[in-house]
Amino acid sequence: MKRITVRQGLNRALMLGLVSGAVMSTAPAACAAAAARQPFTVEPGHPRIFFTAKDLPALRKRIETTHAGQWRGMKNWADGNLGKDWKWDSFTPGKDWKEATLWFSPPVYAFLYRLSGEKKYADAAISMAKTAAALDASKSVKGDLGIATRARAMSLAYDWCYDRLTAEDKAAILKGLDAHANWLLEGPVKRVWHPLSNHRTTDAGDMGMAGLAMHGDHPNAEKYIAAALSVSEAFVRIHRHFSGPGDGMAGAEGGSMEYTRHALLSTFLPIEAFRTATGNDLFVPELQNFAYGLIYGTYPDKTMLRQGDGKYPGVSAWERKYLSMLASRYRNPHAQWYVNHMTKPETGNEAWYDILWYDPSVPETPPDALPLARHFQGAGVAVIRTGWYEPDATVVSFKCGNFVGGHNHYDQNSFTLYRKGHLALDAGGYDSHGTSHYVNYYERTVAHNSITVFDPDEEARNPWHKRVLSNDGGQLYLKSLNGKDSRPKTLDQALTDPKYDTGDIVVFEPGQGYVRVLGDATRAYSAKKLKKFTRQLVVLHPKLKANPPTIVVFDRVQAARPEYTKKWLLHTVDKPEQVVPGAWCATEGAGTLYVRMLEPQGGQVSLVGGPGHEFEVNGRNYPLSSKLPDGNVPGAWRIEVEPPKPAERDLFLNVLMPVDKDQTAIPAVTRLETANMLGGFIRGDRGEPDTVVWFARERDLLGAGESLSYRLPENGETRHLIADLPANVDYAIRLNGRVMQTQRTQDTRTQEGVRKGFASSCSLAFTTPGGAGGTVTIAPLRR
Repeated sequence: MKRITVRQGLNRALMLGLVSGAVMSTAPAACAAAAARQPFTVEPGHPRIFFTAKDLPALRKRIETTHAGQWRGMKNWADGNLGKDWKWDSFTPGKDWKEATLWFSPPVYAFLYRLSGEKKYADAAISMAKTAAALDASKSVKGDLGIATRARAMSLAYDWCYDRLTAEDKAAILKGLDAHANWLLEGPVKRVWHPLSNHRTTDAGDMGMAGLAMHGDHPNAEKYIAAALSVSEAFVRIHRHFSGPGDGMAGAEGGSMEYTRHALLSTFLPIEAFRTATGNDLFVPELQNFAYGLIYGTYPDKTMLRQGDGKYPGVSAWERKYLSMLASRYRNPHAQWYVNHMTKPETGNEAWYDILWYDPSVPETPPDALPLARHFQGAGVAVIRTGWYEPDATVVSFKCGNFVGGHNHYDQNSFTLYRKGHLALDAGGYDSHGTSHYVNYYERTVAHNSITVFDPDEEARNPWHKRVLSNDGGQLYLKSLNGKDSRPKTLDQALTDPKYDTGDIVVFEPGQGYVRVLGDATRAYSAKKLKKFTRQLVVLHPKLKANPPTIVVFDRVQAARPEYTKKWLLHTVDKPEQVVPGAWCATEGAGTLYVRMLEPQGGQVSLVGGPGHEFEVNGRNYPLSSKLPDGNVPGAWRIEVEPPKPAERDLFLNVLMPVDKDQTAIPAVTRLETANMLGGFIRGDRGEPDTVVWFARERDLLGAGESLSYRLPENGETRHLIADLPANVDYAIRLNGRVMQTQRTQDTRTQEGVRKGFASSCSLAFTTPGGAGGTVTIAPLRR
C-alpha cells in the first residue's frame, strides 16, 4: 500500500495553489505540529470512511440496543423505497426534498448492508452509485453543492459495499468518482472563494471522501486527499479562531449564524473521515465551543438569532448531526443536553447519522448554571438572556465585529430583542443571494437596528450584476469597492486588512443586576461621512424573575458634515403606534415593545412600512422575490428617529421595555441631564425598584476633581448605574451629604478594546434604600 504523509499532501496542495502560505504559516500550533511530523497511512481495507472493520461489533450492538428503533425505521424506509425509479436531479416540492432525490439514498442502503450483510441493500447502493457515476460531472440542478453531495454518495457506497463490487462495478464507479472529484478540484475547490464559504468546505470535503474511497484503486486519489486535507486544516484554523477558548458563537461566518450551521457539518464530516481512514486527527478542543453559540442563540420558540444570511431559523437536523459528533467526541454535557432536549432523533433515511454519532451514554447538563450573558469575541457578538427556554425569557443580541465573508450583513452596532415575539428584529428575508431585495435592503444597514448617516454622493455597486445599489445611508459596501469584488480571500486578510476591521465590542460588563456592552462601529462607515459612532446597550435585569428587563440604548454619532442626516432605526413586525409624545409601542406574537425616546429632544419620528413599503429605501420598495420558508419573520415596519436640526454631533438615548401584549400601563420614564451627563429615571413596576442610568455626553467624566450630583425624582428603592467612568479610580457615593459607600471602578474592556487602545469606560452600580430620597453625589476620592 502506497504511503502518503501529511507533509507530502500539503506540499502538493501548495503547488496547486490551494492554500496561501500565510494560512499555513499561522496554523494553530497543535495542527501545524501534527501536519509537519506525523505521517499516516490510508487504512488498507474497507470500510474506512467514518468507521472501520474494528468498529462494526460496537455499531451492531447499538442497532440491537440503544438505536434499535432507529435501525428498524431506517430499514422500513429503505424497504419501502427499494427499486423506486428516482432520477438523480429531480426534486418534488415539499418540506423534505431529501425524500425526492437519490443523492441521500446510496449511503442509507450501503450502511444497511454493512451492518446487516443483506445483499439486496448493497446491490441497490451499487446500482445507484453507477447511475450517478454515468452522469455529467459538471452538471447538477443544485450546482457545485449537488455535484459534491453526489460524490459523497458514490464514495460511501463504494467504501461500504466494497466486498460486493465486481470489477465492472469498480471501474464504472471509479470513473465517475474521478470525474466528479476532478471537477470539484479544478473548479470550486481551486477557485478563490471567500475564506468562510460553506461551498468551499463542502466541495473540498466531499472531494476528499472520494479520494479516501478510491485510494489503492486509482492513481488520482492522493491528490484529492492532499487538497482536501489542506482545505480542512485551513477551515479548522478558521473555526478555531471563531471558537477561541471560552468563546464559541455559532458565527464562523463572522455574522451568519445559519451559514455556520452549514459549514460546521460540512467541516466535521471530512475531518471525521480523515480520522477513521488515516489516523490524522484534526479535531481540536475549541471546536466543542460552538455548542454554546446554539445554547445562547436559541429562542424559547426553538428558532434562532437572525444574524447575516439565513432562511431556515428553526432548530433542525443540522444541529442534531454536528452536536452529536461534538458531544460524543468531547463528552460535552451541554452539547448533549441540547441534542437530547432541543432536537429530534434522526429517523428514516437519516438515522444512520445517529447510529454512528449519537452516544446516549454521554452525561447531560442543562444550561441553568451558565452565565446569562456571554461575549462571543470571535464573532463580535454579545447575547444577554433573562432565562433559558422558559416562554417569558427575553433574549437580546448585540453585534459589532469584523467583516469577514460574503454572508455578512452591514449590521455593526445593531441589536435584536425577543420576548414572546420578535420585538426588535433584523428585517427582510433571504430570498436568494444577489436578488434586488437582498443587495438593496436585506444585507444593508437600513434593514437593521443601527444608525444611518446619509451622504447623497455615496455610491455602492454590485460587481456581479453591474448595477448601482440603493443609497441607504449605511455602512460601507465591502463586498465591492470601486465596482470590483473586494471580499477577503483568506482569513489572514480578513483579520489584518484594515478595511475589514469594521467594529469591536470594546466593553463587556456583566454587573450585579445589569449587563453593559459598548461597541465602536466607526470604521464600518465611509470616513468621508462619519467620524465616530459608539453605542452602549444596557440590559437591566429584573429583580423578580417573572418580570421583563429594561433595555437602554445610548449612541454618540459624529458626522463629517452637519448636513449628513442621521437616523436611528428600530424594526418591528406590526405598525408602531404613538402612546404619548416621545413614546411608541409595537406588538408581535404575545409580546409588546414600548420605546421611550429621551434624546434628541424634539426629534422627528417617521414610520416607514406597510403594504408596498415594507422594504423601502429612499421611497423605493425592494420586495421579496419569493416566499420564505416557515419561521421567517421579515418585518414590515421601521421607526426612524432624526435630530430636529443639522449638527455634526448628535446623541440618541432610548429606553426599550418589552411587556406582555395585554399590558397597557408602562412605567414612567423621565429624562435627566447635567452639563456633562445624560440619563434617564425609570420608575419601578410590579415590585421592581426605580432605576437611574447615566452616560457621559462626550468623554469619561468624574476624573480629576469632577463630580456628579442629582436629585432623585422619587423616594422609593432605587438602582443606580453611572457609566463612562475612568478605570481604577476610588469614588465616594453620598446620599444627602453623607458617605453611603466607596467604590473603585474596574476596567471591563475586552481584549479588542485593550488592543485597540480604547479609553476605559467603567461603571459604578449601587442601590439607595426606599424612603431616603434626596440628592446623590458621586465624586473621586482625593489621594
